[in-house]
Amino acid sequence: MEWTPIVVYGGGGTLLLGLAVLLYLRSVASRKRYVCPHCGDRSTVELMEAGHCSSCGSALEREV
Repeated sequence: MEWTPIVVYGGGGTLLLGLAVLLYLRSVASRKRYVCPHCGDRSTVELMEAGHCSSCGSALEREV
């Protein structure tokens, strides 16, 4: 009976930590880097696509 809170809170903490790691890995994998061929400005976005430079307005190229 005295182990129940330890198991519940320990399991819940482990579950939250695992979820945090998975969400972090997803955000790192979804990052895209772009560079402007005209002015050299670099942009990094997550979970979306960038089309044009915010400085000069020309089309962006994706960095690898």
